[in-house]
Amino acid sequence: MVLCLALLCPGHPLAGTVDHREAFSRLLPAGELLYLPERFSPCLVCHPKALAEDEDFNVDTRFRDTGLGKNLHWIHVSRQPQGTNCSACHRADAATGAPSFLPGIRLAMSETGGRCAPACHRPKEYRNAGRAR
Repeated sequence: MVLCLALLCPGHPLAGTVDHREAFSRLLPAGELLYLPERFSPCLVCHPKALAEDEDFNVDTRFRDTGLGKNLHWIHVSRQPQGTNCSACHRADAATGAPSFLPGIRLAMSETGGRCAPACHRPKEYRNAGRAR
């Protein structure tokens, strides 16, 4: 299964090939906090529920932290009361439909993790031990 973050990685053979405009047009606004799978159905057509629902570090995503031992998508989406939805961080390019991040997210990814400095929390670094999966 191809995940958005894999598509964002330079050099990935499918980078930028999946048009996300239709899915994003059907998502609830970023302020919608409660995670209910049916509300995320535009994303769950391609992305596994485990991406948002499994706390475990071994979920198929590069957005995880070895120090916490957690899937960081789960922390952002499923953990309440601060959970949010995909459109709080992700967007589809209006011209191409390629997945990307909102400018205010200020995410810098590396081979071993990344750094996120959005307006909603203090800057944080995460390490994924260089594991793409």
